[in-house]
Amino acid sequence: MDRAFWGTAASVAVLELLAACGSNSTPDPNPSPDPNLTSPAGIYGYLEGKTFVQTGADIPPYPNGLNENVNNDGSPAGGACDNAFTLQFASTSGSWTVNGELGTLVGAPNIGDVGVCDKNMISGPVGPFTSSFVVANIIGDASCFDIDMGSPLTAVGRASISQDAKTLSWEIYEVTLGASSARCADGPVGASGVTLMGSAFTGNAVQVWRLQ
Repeated sequence: MDRAFWGTAASVAVLELLAACGSNSTPDPNPSPDPNLTSPAGIYGYLEGKTFVQTGADIPPYPNGLNENVNNDGSPAGGACDNAFTLQFASTSGSWTVNGELGTLVGAPNIGDVGVCDKNMISGPVGPFTSSFVVANIIGDASCFDIDMGSPLTAVGRASISQDAKTLSWEIYEVTLGASSARCADGPVGASGVTLMGSAFTGNAVQVWRLQ
């Protein structure tokens, strides 16, 4: 090609075209497929072996439906004042292991006392403990699904997985609270209308877990 061609507007256009073609000429030989989260098997399969963490603002003021500022069990953390948790899903479906650190409920030493949850003042570890879970009634691509948890934390509620599959959110309630209208049929995670022990629940119980 004539040397005079290079440096002209036409030559610049040719180089840009070649660069664009080159950037698309080598596709990823092993692309990561989007997980299929439309069935229980798909959700179990996606979660297996993964680790999620919950900390800071991702811990709601009513974890598992319990007020973090009320002493629910007589312990230094009051049963609901949490610092951070790690959720490790097992390689077998429907099982996970939890490890965490508890915060400190200040000014409420006895059951029923009201104080202030200091998430940053660690009162001690919790776990590890292993629990089972069951998912059902999936809406869309895991935009909502019902979830039931076994001992030692026996709870029921609803959950969701974000579109990028990096965030797991759930709204669960200990069975002793007698939650109703807390399923996907009643609305998405965090929807109003939940009742606990027959009374309207107006707090925030949505826990957010982030993929590590």
